[in-house]
Amino acid sequence: MTMPQHLPSQKIHTTEITSVTISQDHKFITSFSKLDEIVALWQYPTGLNTPITLELKYLKKNKKIDTNMIIERKKNFLCNFDLTMSKSLSHNCLFIILYSSERDKPMILDEEMEYLSPDCLKNVYGRAEFLSDGETLGIYNNETVHIISTKSCPWVLLRRVNIPYNNFQVFTFNPSANENYVVFRQWEPHNVFDIIDINTCRCHLRIMPTLGEMMYTISKMRVSPAGDLLAFKTSLGGLHVYDLSSGLSIMNKKLIFPCDFRFVNNNKNLLVINFDKENAHIIATLYSAHSGTELVSVVLSALSRCNTINVRIINEEQILVVLSHPNSNILVIEEWNWVSMFRKLPIQYTDIPASKDEDNCDLIIGYKMGKYQNFLPSVKLMDFPDTSVLPGKLVLDRSNSECIISSHSLRIRFASSVKSFCIDEQNIVLVSSKIIVLFCAIDNDKTGLRKLVWRLPQNLPDINKVSYRCINDFSHKRILWFDIICGNNIQNYYTIIPLDVAISGHDLPDEWMQHSCECLGLINFLNLLSVKPYTHCNAFNSAKTMCNLIRYRVTQCDEYAPTAILEEILRHNHYKPAIGPNRENPLTTAILEFKSAEIQQLLDYCIYHCIHDSQPGFMSMIVDALPELARHYPKMLDKFMEQCTYVKVPSIWKLGSGKYDSIHENLWSCKFDGSIFIENSEKKFLNALFDRWETISRHSATYCFVPLPGLCAYPETNHSCHWLLKFLNILIPRYPSTFVKLVLLRPFEAFKYPHFEAIVKFKWHAFARQRFFQLLFLYLIHFGLFIFAISTNSRRLMIASMIIGSILTFTWIRRSIIHYVNGIRFFTVFATYIELAAFVLPIITGSLKHGENVAPSELQSLSVLSLWIFVVAQLRVFKDFGVIIAVVAHIYRKISWFLLLLTIILLAFASSWMFLLSRDSNDSNTFTSFESSLKNVWSMILGDYESLKPWINNRLVVIIMIAFSFSTAIVLLNTLIAILSITCEETINHAHTVWVLKRAEIIVDIELSWMMPSERQDRNYFPWSIIYEAFTEDVDEWSKKFNAPISSEIKEEMKSEISKMKEEMKGEISKMKEEMKGEISKMKEEMKGEITKIVKDEMTKLKNELRQFLSAEFHEIPTKAIE
Repeated sequence: MTMPQHLPSQKIHTTEITSVTISQDHKFITSFSKLDEIVALWQYPTGLNTPITLELKYLKKNKKIDTNMIIERKKNFLCNFDLTMSKSLSHNCLFIILYSSERDKPMILDEEMEYLSPDCLKNVYGRAEFLSDGETLGIYNNETVHIISTKSCPWVLLRRVNIPYNNFQVFTFNPSANENYVVFRQWEPHNVFDIIDINTCRCHLRIMPTLGEMMYTISKMRVSPAGDLLAFKTSLGGLHVYDLSSGLSIMNKKLIFPCDFRFVNNNKNLLVINFDKENAHIIATLYSAHSGTELVSVVLSALSRCNTINVRIINEEQILVVLSHPNSNILVIEEWNWVSMFRKLPIQYTDIPASKDEDNCDLIIGYKMGKYQNFLPSVKLMDFPDTSVLPGKLVLDRSNSECIISSHSLRIRFASSVKSFCIDEQNIVLVSSKIIVLFCAIDNDKTGLRKLVWRLPQNLPDINKVSYRCINDFSHKRILWFDIICGNNIQNYYTIIPLDVAISGHDLPDEWMQHSCECLGLINFLNLLSVKPYTHCNAFNSAKTMCNLIRYRVTQCDEYAPTAILEEILRHNHYKPAIGPNRENPLTTAILEFKSAEIQQLLDYCIYHCIHDSQPGFMSMIVDALPELARHYPKMLDKFMEQCTYVKVPSIWKLGSGKYDSIHENLWSCKFDGSIFIENSEKKFLNALFDRWETISRHSATYCFVPLPGLCAYPETNHSCHWLLKFLNILIPRYPSTFVKLVLLRPFEAFKYPHFEAIVKFKWHAFARQRFFQLLFLYLIHFGLFIFAISTNSRRLMIASMIIGSILTFTWIRRSIIHYVNGIRFFTVFATYIELAAFVLPIITGSLKHGENVAPSELQSLSVLSLWIFVVAQLRVFKDFGVIIAVVAHIYRKISWFLLLLTIILLAFASSWMFLLSRDSNDSNTFTSFESSLKNVWSMILGDYESLKPWINNRLVVIIMIAFSFSTAIVLLNTLIAILSITCEETINHAHTVWVLKRAEIIVDIELSWMMPSERQDRNYFPWSIIYEAFTEDVDEWSKKFNAPISSEIKEEMKSEISKMKEEMKGEISKMKEEMKGEISKMKEEMKGEITKIVKDEMTKLKNELRQFLSAEFHEIPTKAIE
């Protein structure tokens, strides 16, 4: 770009312009010069395609200000000033803020350049920034962040967040949740950043550092419109893209120094504008947001004699650039449409007919590979035309009504409604009303063909028109750009594929990979052959892509089966597991598809990278799938939980030394979360008071963390929902956390490991303990009132007991509904009915007692008994009582069939003796009724046979008595003793785990029934993850025990690999020997020839010389003789 020829003769700024800002609605520009202290407000004329110099006619207002109002004069030259500006608000106001450092007070101006001093900002100092909505202002310093609404006058202070010694980075906005975030660095000098919701102070995401990463600061951040991706630029000139569900890095571009960036094309792509200082170019680059694939690179303009001050992406296509002339102190504005600059020529569309093959998703109706042909059943068999195709070439045949594509080894027939476009001899495009298919000729593939598919989003109507263009971009690589019109010119859409990059197998955009894995049809194996070359790149990062790959079912080729492709993807370590926006989870898909190999591959991959890379985000996908894993694959869950045991806190997290002295009991836990916590002094005092009872003698402890991020966190509620839905959510919560879902399944495989006990212990200390004691106090009041009421016949005490009992009964009904809705086993548990009896029977007893009437003594007895059992059962939450109760309950479950058999035997002998002896007129006969006979039989089993004395001489009675005593006292009771001894030994070993599970069930009941939705969102109670203290001896012993089998496995694997390498090397060495022998024999022959030739030549030369010498001598002899 060149400067306009006619520069303005009258200029506002007399010195260099040091700061420029653009309003959020892109209608105004404000400039500031530090030396002349002039602030100027310009109205920008949008929609012009030529460079514009901001002359006086564009000036709205200007003013010379006094910067001493912000900072002292002597420090003026040492400080930098910057601007921020709101949008044009509803009350026709526009605000400009000039600020300097965190210790200085911002200067506020309106559009008339009048000073403003809102009451809410009297003692507020720091840097200022208008958030993306253009009406919310943030002012921050080292200790405080102020959020102010400027939407109405006077301004309103929305929130003040005090964070001493914070390291503020940037503000950002989440369009999908309509939430503003503030970003802090958690621990300097490490790159641990917390993204915190301004309204709730809840940490939405924690970005963990990677090993060897240099320290940087964040200067700009954007969240995608769908709320699933996060992009930010760093002080080192890098651009990072993170997945918001897992916190893992998807894309990391270094040293590109982006000016601005934005998510475009329905959240699929990321548009980045950067300035190439070396070549003085402004470049627009489009990336695939989920894979980081570079799609398009366009040079917007070449700059000369200009300084770029501000760049703003206005929308998906328009870019606004503000430049300054270094000598003239003027501003130049230019607006570009990067899409038009890339296309260069107008679009020419081709009509696409409506598809007649809706069930055939890949358009293929038949193919021929070698001598075998395969057609759909509904297709009439026709011979393929004989076509000879060279390797690396494709031939398109539309001579008949059908379309045929041929490579050197494969021919494919398509439906007649398909529209075909031949790009060149190697690439052919087919378009239907739903999909676009690209066929590429590949020399080294088995079929000589690669098939890549793009599918229209389901929410859009069918493709009506399409246009494609193959263009060379800034890097001189071919780009295939498709422009699509859906429906009756309703909506425009585009998709891009870097053709040369895709053909080489170097990379592929996420949306093309997603649909290539999804597309099923007659020639499924070709899809897997086509996607396998991209396993080394990030093309499989999308959750939906991996789900499609895992669902794929193919049997033609084991080498290209989904299991083999997944193994290769994980081997390259580029895959970043995540959960899709529609809750797509590859691990859950593998579990529901019963693909155990894929399940184990994903589990091993995630736990390895979580521990060795210190990135808990790898476990987010697994945490979401844990309930399904516990339901279908408990053994895999057991093995996985074993790997998660005693995972030490990485040193890069800077949480103190690994080993230290502690007085806390084993598995003492604390929250690991970046949320801003506001401590309640009363709760803090009570927790400290309770914690004193749980200290032990000083010991060596090691910090470990639970590698299951988000396990305890509840899904975020929608604050904009209807009030009735909010009320129903309070009354009956329906969206439990993963931890609650796990407890419902009662997975013994999970709760037997220390990290789950640490979670339960944390929840108990954080909130459950205090609430449990409150409930226990209420139960004891109810118990005491009823006991005293029936003991003293006090009507008032009985009424009070009935009121409390009625309240508890209604809470029991509510809790039963909550448990039923959330799938909790409630009505199948015996304790449930004990609890109901403890609430209902005292109410019935009290209602029957009125005036002189007294409730039946049997009812009173049952009421008191049920209350005693219920109160004693509450003690199971404490370890010593809980273990005993767990042992007793487990023994009863184990001997239940034995008790049923014993009952049947007792009933049989009781009825036998009743019919035998009931007609005897003996006065001491106690077998006259079945009830008395059953009592006598029960006495006999205890060794009391007094009831049979009158018939001691009756042989039949004696025989039955002997049979009874043998079958019960000798056989059954000894069997019972054996069962009890075995069961007791087994139960004691697992009683601790059973108690942990019982305490977890009580905690879950408290979470769902006795907490408000806002409390379930409190990160004090439900943090992102948990850190716990473990005995150092236990950690070291576990490490030795757990690492031993792994090392042996590795040794065996290494041995097999070494032996394999030896065999390969032997083969190579023998091959080299043979080659060297051939070369040596050849060299020998050549040397023989050379030596023979040389000897011959020398001999010939010697002969000639000797001949000449002898001839000369012979000529001299006669002469000498004559003389």
